Amino acid sequence: MEAFGPDVVIAMDEKGNLAVRIKGGDEHDEIGALSKAFNTMTARLGKRVGERTAELLNLQSYLSDIIDSMPSIIVGVDKEMIVGQWNLKAEQTTGTAHEINNPPAGILQNTQVLKIRMSKKLPKNIEVAQKLGLDPGMINQYMEDRGPGHGVYG
Repeated sequence: MEAFGPDVVIAMDEKGNLAVRIKGGDEHDEIGALSKAFNTMTARLGKRVGERTAELLNLQSYLSDIIDSMPSIIVGVDKEMIVGQWNLKAEQTTGTAHEINNPPAGILQNTQVLKIRMSKKLPKNIEVAQKLGLDPGMINQYMEDRGPGHGVYG
């Protein structure tokens, strides 16, 4: 909040919020008239921004419904080739919806697969560990103590 003279106060948040109102002056002097005009302008602008935002959200929802209803896989990528959007058919085909909507479940699943793959009970793991001169039991103990899943399994 900044003060300009004894009777003019401008209250504005750091983001340039349109709810800003100027207080000060008498309605019949220049500062009062300017304050009233500014307050009317920001109120109208705020209302219009709200209306346009609602229109954009409705349009976004409408377009998402159209894209999701398409029978083809649609995947949107940005200029760095990072996937940012996909439709329902892409989710169904790739099975990524669950992992994206619930990342911990995907992480836990992969951790469980890794734990099974590193098991000291699998003959191939014992063979490779011995070939490298490692103790399979120690590797398994390390995985239990500090490896993937540490903190996940309790």
